[in-house]
Amino acid sequence: MNNDNPDIPFSLTSSDMIHEGFLSFRVDRLEKKGHESVLYHVVMTKTDAVAIVALDTENKYILNKEYRHPLQKVILGCPGGRIEKNEDPITAAKRELLEETGYTCDQWKILGSSFPFPSVCEQKIYYVLATGAKKVASPKMDPFESIQTVALEEKEVLQRINENEDVDGILCSALFLYKTF
Repeated sequence: MNNDNPDIPFSLTSSDMIHEGFLSFRVDRLEKKGHESVLYHVVMTKTDAVAIVALDTENKYILNKEYRHPLQKVILGCPGGRIEKNEDPITAAKRELLEETGYTCDQWKILGSSFPFPSVCEQKIYYVLATGAKKVASPKMDPFESIQTVALEEKEVLQRINENEDVDGILCSALFLYKTF
């Protein structure tokens, strides 16, 4: 299990899967010359995800106020979710936006991607711009999703962030990519 890449200063000496499921957990033992070995805990998601910057015809953001159990709070965030097997990011974004909000859009474009939790997780998130959003159906949420869709003007979204309202960090990344696109 030794590492032959000279850019990586650690050697992986063991890797044990401790739980497999919706999220899987792995414990790796890392060694570095001259130091004690350490255990490193890794969350494995098995799939990448999408986050959608959806704008309606009035340039309002279509966002979700969603209950997030680890926080035990409702926070503001982008619609989005996991990319299914054999699904591309745009197809996943179309499906997730419709399921979570009941909206569809005229145009779709990938803004970029990032690894939002690289210290513990290998998941990559694709940020997708969707314009011309219009409500066409009722949301079809999973049983343990609690989501309220809101349409907000940009200044209101930025004000909420600036006033330290509880927001999903992925929303901040999505807005950054959209504004620099």
